[in-house]
Amino acid sequence: MDVCWTVPNRLLSYLRTLPNLAEAYTSADPIRSPADLRAVPLLTEQGYLHAMREISDAWRGSGAYLFMSSGTTGQPKIGLQPRHQHIPEILQSWNPTSRTSGRRFVDFSSGGKAWSANHFFRELCLSKGMIYLHLGNVANDLDLDAIWGRVLLQSEACVISGNPTLLEIIASYVVKLGRDMPTVQAVLWTGEPLKGFHERAITRAFPNAELWSVYGGTEPWVIGFQTPEMPRNQFRALDYQYVELVDGSLVVTSLNEAVINPMLRYKVPDLIEAVDQTADGRILEFKVLGRADNRIFFDGNNVSPRAIAQAVRRIRNIEDSQVILRQRDGVVKRIEIRIRPQFGAAEPSHDDVLKALIEDDVQNDVLREILSVDSSEPFVINDRSGKCADYVFLDF
Repeated sequence: MDVCWTVPNRLLSYLRTLPNLAEAYTSADPIRSPADLRAVPLLTEQGYLHAMREISDAWRGSGAYLFMSSGTTGQPKIGLQPRHQHIPEILQSWNPTSRTSGRRFVDFSSGGKAWSANHFFRELCLSKGMIYLHLGNVANDLDLDAIWGRVLLQSEACVISGNPTLLEIIASYVVKLGRDMPTVQAVLWTGEPLKGFHERAITRAFPNAELWSVYGGTEPWVIGFQTPEMPRNQFRALDYQYVELVDGSLVVTSLNEAVINPMLRYKVPDLIEAVDQTADGRILEFKVLGRADNRIFFDGNNVSPRAIAQAVRRIRNIEDSQVILRQRDGVVKRIEIRIRPQFGAAEPSHDDVLKALIEDDVQNDVLREILSVDSSEPFVINDRSGKCADYVFLDF
């Protein structure tokens, strides 16, 4: 696969003009090959954020969005994207409305909170000549009863978009009312992993819908896409995104002339596995394994809350889990596990979960200090992003 290195070299020159980043790129050679690209330093999320004001001030194009997304962790993230958001190029590979016959597009992405997804779905809808209906974020059935439920059921939507947490709430609400929505032919999800219970709820409520997804972030924008036939954690890289695998993490370089953010070897905080790649190491298709781990200190131990959450999900009869880190004055004092048992299955006890985790060899010395294993408490949904993270921090 031939690569034009014009854009990476422009981004290299651009990075040398940014005071917060220039020093790291002074000695980098011009990029003429994959080997030259691999010699360029990685751009980390922290380095990018340090230079964001300079990036915004340097932009002299015809118009752009300054996105301020909540991100998966609920920490604000900033990105500068061209007004068209690369949608013409994205649609060349990923066209989720191509198999739909209606014209109404209902978006549950939260405008003003998770702006990037909201604006992306709106522009996607309008580019296809459809009618866009933005219903916004919902946290539970009460929101749907009070605000959006009747509008949704009467919308005759053919496309619905949102993150999996919101889509599952919406789908379960429709099913609870004894309804389904056969007019829905495409469900577009993004922002967090699609789990089995999400998909089952969506399928029951929208029996004629196909599932489509894109993968990316506020800074690099869309990196890869997924069609209905693909595994739910697998994505094909867009032609204009050059993807590498570095120490287990995804690294992306933009080849798109319209790119504004300096996406030159930008390290995305996600772990991936290559499914298809070229001989020189360019990743063409990949599986997303999860976020690169953020560890915490608890009672003198280096703890991985994400590893705990993932290990709990491997326990029989548990469908999903969330780790609650109870903190006081910024210090984690207790750990709780909230679980979602499989439908109709016997609920595991605290001792059952603890024993299984110890057998899984996950932080044996820490697990005995876990406060509780609870299926009665609801999972915490971030009120900005509408997402349900593996772990959250809560004050006592």
